Amino acid sequence: MNIFRNATVWIGGWIVFGIGFQTAAQAQSSAPATSLKELQLAQTLKPEESVQIFDNEGSRLKARFSEVSTSGVTVMVNGQRRDLPLSEVKEIRHRRPERWWNGMVIGMVVGGVVGALAETSSNSEFVLPRGALVPIAAIEFGAFGALIDFAIRSSETVFVRPGVSSNHGMKISPTASKGHAGVRFTWTF
Repeated sequence: MNIFRNATVWIGGWIVFGIGFQTAAQAQSSAPATSLKELQLAQTLKPEESVQIFDNEGSRLKARFSEVSTSGVTVMVNGQRRDLPLSEVKEIRHRRPERWWNGMVIGMVVGGVVGALAETSSNSEFVLPRGALVPIAAIEFGAFGALIDFAIRSSETVFVRPGVSSNHGMKISPTASKGHAGVRFTWTF
């Protein structure tokens, strides 16, 4: 019975970790600019940054961002300067800047809590010395959090022309039902 209780705490910790990680990832993204002035003021794009620009037909152009003008954006494609008028730009995306350590911190906090819960739910038959499970769980969850944060590099929509919908990307959400737990991946493009 004690093993079942420890396993339940451990699995519950991973579910909480997944929920916390997804919530933190969603909190980082902001609403995209809908005008060139908003895009310019937001300063989310840096000169020479890699961007993906989608046109009205959905074609994707990979380029290096140069600047925002009053009538469109200027990019570099294969070393050639290219001015794109606003009427040709449906959406602009870039890789969201990500810090690997925030996943580690989230993981360490959740791991510490899970370790403490698992330790308090166990009796004296536990193999490890008292107090050892908290740092072990914190390090384990922290390492996984850093790896997940480092591996999942998503792009962020920074500009959408008004009247054009942009609803693509990846969403990760934990699922749980009686007797089952898992993760749901939703990919829209």
